[in-house]
Amino acid sequence: MIFSGFCRPIVLVTRPADDAGDLCDALRTAGFIPMLAPMLDIIPLHPTLPSFDDIQAIVFTSMNGVRHCPDVPRDLPVYCVGDRTADAARDAGFKTVVSAGGDINDLETVLTGANLDPNRVILHVCGADVVRPMVVPGVRIAPLVVYRADMVTRLPWVVRVMIRLGCVTGVLFFSARTGQAFVNTMKKMNLDRACAGIGALCLSDSVVESVSDLPWRGLYTAQRPDRAAMLDLLDHLRP
Repeated sequence: MIFSGFCRPIVLVTRPADDAGDLCDALRTAGFIPMLAPMLDIIPLHPTLPSFDDIQAIVFTSMNGVRHCPDVPRDLPVYCVGDRTADAARDAGFKTVVSAGGDINDLETVLTGANLDPNRVILHVCGADVVRPMVVPGVRIAPLVVYRADMVTRLPWVVRVMIRLGCVTGVLFFSARTGQAFVNTMKKMNLDRACAGIGALCLSDSVVESVSDLPWRGLYTAQRPDRAAMLDLLDHLRP
């Protein structure tokens, strides 16, 4: 890396700024300098609410789903993909919240074992670009799209400078869509070769696949699809 001996280790955080605060604090605690490079622009939508007569539960698969959720009944049981989303749901006033503690597959497993009424509906509060539709045998799931995530096409100037100087040691990727936006932007700005000195820390195999077109120094996959496992990957960036 050019001038790497003169730079403290910088890790790019590609999550939307609203989701990055605690993560940046954790990076500082681990001895890295976090630098925001959000690759998705979250746009709230304002959908028409359905009748809640037949809805038996609400599902959240992202914190943005909770953040942009309209005024729905807070006494319905809520199922969340992970612990941080579950915490956000509790903070939003939902009374009964269950966390799957993992990814969408874990959430489907939890819902399958939840003894849900096959004659009633699960409301999936989500973004416009879901990885795939949720499937729970015998139960109908109705999406309520409350936001969209537009891909960012340009990096902040200070991020571009740090990449060119070789001061960026790693990039955190929490979704395949974020990864694809980063790849597109790096190629568009002729920065792709700089990835030869950077490690990509990825939440899952699908995220690894989304960024594999760049010549990374290393591609690393978290052992579990959560923030703690992502932070464990920082050891790959240490000298």
